[in-house]
Amino acid sequence: MGFLSASFGLTRYRVIGEADEQLWEKIPDLLKEFSFQEIDDVVEEISFGWVCFDNMLDTKWITSSPFKGEYVCFSLRIDKRKIPPAVFKKYYQLALQEMSSPVEQGLKFIPRAKKQEIKENLRLKLLKRILPVPSTTDIIWSYSKNIVYLSTTNRSTKGIFEDLFQSTFNLKITLINPYELGKSLENKFHLSLDKYETNIFC
Repeated sequence: MGFLSASFGLTRYRVIGEADEQLWEKIPDLLKEFSFQEIDDVVEEISFGWVCFDNMLDTKWITSSPFKGEYVCFSLRIDKRKIPPAVFKKYYQLALQEMSSPVEQGLKFIPRAKKQEIKENLRLKLLKRILPVPSTTDIIWSYSKNIVYLSTTNRSTKGIFEDLFQSTFNLKITLINPYELGKSLENKFHLSLDKYETNIFC
């Protein structure tokens, strides 16, 4: 789900420290350097990287610039392949049946190492037959305010985003929770949130 959807989850981050003065000009090249790479023709379970905010297939930002006024807008694309457990179980049993009997090989049972080899070969074989499922998550970066908005609350997606953002821009980010957000408004409204603390959970 993205920011242009009727509804979406929202996670906010604060950028720690000051960005390099030349970073603004480097952003397009950095996004391309860490852009998404297709895995349709290779046996990989997951691939992720940046894509254009307006076109998930655009990794060169030809459709539109990442700059929207004072904001930087781009998306995180994640493609995943997943073998359904029931499918794997079925073909694993078939693979075991196709083997010659352990007794014929002078064995009482199939060794664990052999079973592991069969499972790995089967996993690679099935992955080749499964198309990766794509998903995108939008990012809006308020460069002047050092705030980043992510259009999801999914834990695994947030983890991928946090690591990739830091690798791409060499900037650390921290989650903005409701209490921190409230504390940031104290000076603006001349309030002290701590005086409203209650003991209802004690």
